[in-house]
Amino acid sequence: MFAQPRVLRLLLQSVLFESQLKVILKYYAQPMLTAGLARHGIDLVATRASSGTAGDGVMQRSGALWIGLFEWIRESLGGVAARSSRRFERSQGSADRVLDVCYGTAAVLGLIAAGCFALWNDWLVVAAIDFVLLTALQNVRRPVFVSALNAEMEKSMRATILSLESVAKSIVLAVMLPLVGVLADRYGPGSALLLPPCVLLAAWPLSSQRGSRVATDVP
Repeated sequence: MFAQPRVLRLLLQSVLFESQLKVILKYYAQPMLTAGLARHGIDLVATRASSGTAGDGVMQRSGALWIGLFEWIRESLGGVAARSSRRFERSQGSADRVLDVCYGTAAVLGLIAAGCFALWNDWLVVAAIDFVLLTALQNVRRPVFVSALNAEMEKSMRATILSLESVAKSIVLAVMLPLVGVLADRYGPGSALLLPPCVLLAAWPLSSQRGSRVATDVP
C-alpha cells in the first residue's frame, strides 16, 4: 500500500472527509438543532413549567419529534444520494473529480455553516439544510471511493485496507473531539464547528486526487 501513492491519497482523503463529517453530523448536529429549536421556545424534553399545560405546552415539548423528523428526512435523502452516486460520477467524468468535488464542497459548506452560527441569530433552517447537504455529499462519495479503491488494490487486500481506514478514522476522531469540545466550552458550539472545515482545507494539498494519476473516464 505504501508503495502506491494514489492509494495513500485515497485513504488520506477518505479518513479526513469521513472523520470531520462524523464530528459534525454525529456529535454536533442534534445539539445544534436542539439549541436552535430552543431559540423558538421548543424544548427537546418537557420542562417542569410546561409539562402540565396544554395547547402551547404541546408545541413547547415537541422538540424530540422535530429532531426525529429531521433525522428521517436527512437519512432518507442520504439514501437517495447514494443511489444517485453512479449517475453523478458519470456526469463528472471520473471518480477523482467526484472525490475532490465532494471534499471541497464539504469544506465550503462547513465554513458557511460556522459563519452563519457566528453571525446570524436565527440559523436553525440554515443548519438543517447544511446538515442534509453534508449527508448527501457523504452518501454520494462513499460508493465512488470504494469503487476507486477496489480498482487500485488487489482483491485479497481490499478488506484489510478498509479496516485500516476505519481504524485511522477512529484515531483522528479521538484527537479531534477533545479539541472541538474545548472550543465549544470556551467559545460556543458554533465556533467549535469551524475546526472541521479548517482541517479539510488545510489538508487539501495532501489529499486532492489531482496529485494522483489521471483517472480513466467513466464508461
